[in-house]
Order: sequence, then C-alpha cells, then structure tokens
Amino acid sequence: MSDLLTLERPQSQLSWADAVAIFRERDVEAKAAVEREYDAEEAADDAHPREARFFDVYNLGMGMSRDRAFRTALMACCLREFGCTGKPIYPKEARDDYEARLPEITAEAERVADEFTEYQERSRAVDRKFRLDELGEETRAAWKRWAKARDALMAIPAPDHAGLLVKLEIALDCDHEHLHEIALADARRLLGSETA
Repeated sequence: MSDLLTLERPQSQLSWADAVAIFRERDVEAKAAVEREYDAEEAADDAHPREARFFDVYNLGMGMSRDRAFRTALMACCLREFGCTGKPIYPKEARDDYEARLPEITAEAERVADEFTEYQERSRAVDRKFRLDELGEETRAAWKRWAKARDALMAIPAPDHAGLLVKLEIALDCDHEHLHEIALADARRLLGSETA
C-alpha cells in the first residue's frame, strides 16, 4: 500500500487529487471486502443449510441457550396445539387435554431444544471454517477506512464542477444530510464565483 493511502498527512495538507485517489482506493477495498464476506456466507450456507423448522415453526433464534430454546419451543408447541402459550384456563376440557398431552409436548420441546443446540454447534463450526467472524471484522474495518477517506475528501473544497460532481455522487449515494450540505456549500461557492 502506498504512503499516499495512509492518510497520515493532516486533511489541510491533503490535495484534492490525493483525496480522490485515496477515496477510490478505499471504495475498491470496501467493496472487495463485502464481496469476500458475501461469498463466504454463501459457501457456509451451502455447507450448512438453514433448517427453517427451528425458526419458522418453533420461533428459535441463533445464540439461544439450550434452556431458552426449550422454553421457546414449548411455548410454540402449546400455541400450535392449544392456541395459547401455556396452560389453558377455560374451558375445562382444554385444561384436561393440556394436562394429558403435556408430557408429549414437553418431550417434543426437549427434542427440538437438543437438536437446535447441535444445529447451532454445527453452524458455529461452519462459521469458523469459512472465517465469517474474521471476514466480518475485515469488512467493518474496510468500511471505517472508507468513511474516513470519504470524510477527508468531503472536507476539501471541490476545485471545479467535476469535483463537485464527485461530492454530489458521494452525498447522494450515502444519503447523509450533512454530506448534502457540504456538497451544496461547494455548489454555491462554485456558482457564486462564476456569476461574480
């Protein structure tokens, strides 16, 4: 990586051309990091497909403890079977049916919790194999460097209409009000100098 791309010089000493070059380099880096992370996520999904029943039928979520997965699965089973998330109070027949079927429903929730715990362990192993955490960190770091380069570029007055266009594209792409204001200030400055 060139010295130019380290952004070690104060922003006031950074030329417009240098700032544009740094931003474009950071833009390429960030997009490449996103692509690597996306490809790894796709490969991980292929290696360990999502089991929809855990999420759609039992309302489980990644990162749940085994105990929480059991309680959540039990509530989902009760809701499916009895229309409520616990013991029905009324009518008495529903309450009796609940008491009679509770061991069966509890066994289903226990089985689902055990299976989901194993599913999560396999998922974490696949995530490690495809370096998803590491790639996620790299992507976040690349976007931080991109934002720093963007802010350095936006802090330098656009030298001409081509520079203004660069700033406008960044501001519109990011959709941050403060970036819109910076680009508008440059537009007013440049247009004001033409009409004077």
